Amino acid sequence: MGTEGIQDKYVNPYTDFGFDRLFEAAEIAKFNSKELGGYWESLKNFRDWYSVMSTHLKKGREEGPEEGLERGRKEECFKNATKMKQAGIAYDIIAHVTSLSMEEIASL
Repeated sequence: MGTEGIQDKYVNPYTDFGFDRLFEAAEIAKFNSKELGGYWESLKNFRDWYSVMSTHLKKGREEGPEEGLERGRKEECFKNATKMKQAGIAYDIIAHVTSLSMEEIASL
């Protein structure tokens, strides 16, 4: 008899009842106030990052790959045009290189 289905028959007390979360909570409970503040701050940062990434992923799925690529290309053109404008390159050259209009370049 192999090990197929062994997880269906037996209970892992460390994971099946949430004990892994319990051990994590016990570790957090030992933090001093400075460590606890750092923990909550890092948790907040992670949740903010996760929310931003989820939103972008959802927006990308709704938008579709072609529209997303086109939007990314346009954003890159604006970044490059901004750098060229800061470097003092003439607007007509920037327009030729980036395919942006003179009005778009002037508004940067």
